[in-house]
Amino acid sequence: MKICAKGHCTGCGLCKEVCPVSAISMERDRFGFVVPVVDENKCIKCGLCSKKCIAEGYERDNKADRVLAASLKDTSELKKVSSGGAFWAIAKSFIKEGGVVYGAVAKDIYTVKHMRAETIGEAEHMRRSKYLQSDITECYKQAKDDLEKGKRVLFSGTPCQIAALYSFAGENDGLFTCEIVCHGVPSALVYEKYIKELEEKNNSKVVDIVFRNKDYGWGKNHYEITFDNGERILEPSVENAFHSSYLAGMISRQSCNECRFVNLPRTADIVLADYWQYKGELLEKSEGLGVSLLVCTTDKGNLLVEKAEEYLYLEDSILDEALRSCRHLSHTPGKSIYREMFLEDIANRTFASTWKRYMSNGNKPADICNKIIRRLGYEKKRRTDKTD
Repeated sequence: MKICAKGHCTGCGLCKEVCPVSAISMERDRFGFVVPVVDENKCIKCGLCSKKCIAEGYERDNKADRVLAASLKDTSELKKVSSGGAFWAIAKSFIKEGGVVYGAVAKDIYTVKHMRAETIGEAEHMRRSKYLQSDITECYKQAKDDLEKGKRVLFSGTPCQIAALYSFAGENDGLFTCEIVCHGVPSALVYEKYIKELEEKNNSKVVDIVFRNKDYGWGKNHYEITFDNGERILEPSVENAFHSSYLAGMISRQSCNECRFVNLPRTADIVLADYWQYKGELLEKSEGLGVSLLVCTTDKGNLLVEKAEEYLYLEDSILDEALRSCRHLSHTPGKSIYREMFLEDIANRTFASTWKRYMSNGNKPADICNKIIRRLGYEKKRRTDKTD
């Protein structure tokens, strides 16, 4: 049974959830991307999986009618989020009014799953960026059950995950959606090889990873990697070997490089991103710790912002400025011409040797990353210390 065109699959797992005979499982391919596998002995050829599939896109009657800059009023909380904290403010206000929130939670350094939260304490684990694909499958039915019971649901995720939820649950007055502007899903195989080789090099297990540490401020994100021997590495994101491969378009899903969900007005009620080129008063109010870009596409999106205003500094902006600031608001992530070779090599080689072959100085992707480093003003240094 063919569900969608090869390379278009987003790994959302919707086909698995709608299969009436449980004939579909989600398994990794040789490059570390989750894809559906059909048990032909169980399959009854009903076609529901392909009918519900969102690989070719999903449309709602939205309009990008309001653009804002936002930042948490509480700067102590800004240090615990990756950007300006807009999602956290929206989630808190939603739970405060009795709603249920769904979002991505890092279960350990290798696993990210979508979870359900009824309390602010439970939702705290949804904060911060995670550069891994979240397993969302169990939450489709949970969210639909909540809606059928009359509960209000706020569902956050990547654009394809939001589209999959609408395909599964349909439109509902109680459903509110929030999508992050995504740079693509990196290969889990590449990430795992990177971590394991880092552990071998440091002779210690990685126990925690923060993909966007703000010790040097929001504009100069760092990877913070903590080992069980107490050692901590703090490294500029654009100099980190895993992240530089990600930025260079080497390790993302093929469907991400051809994303069907990047065009405005997008799919969710509200779209969230970093407002990198923002120049207004919120920079000072946030103490340089982050400003979020918000694009409301429905009345529900505007309502979410209105309810969260007690936690946020807000400033109206314009769409042209948002598009200039956030390329991925309307464009797919770049794909390196070396992507297929990189992934083919890393399936049989170490991460370090593959990275050196394609990303070391003198190679075009490395030159691109070095230009990014210079443009952002990073210092060429790596900090290693011991935790208290």
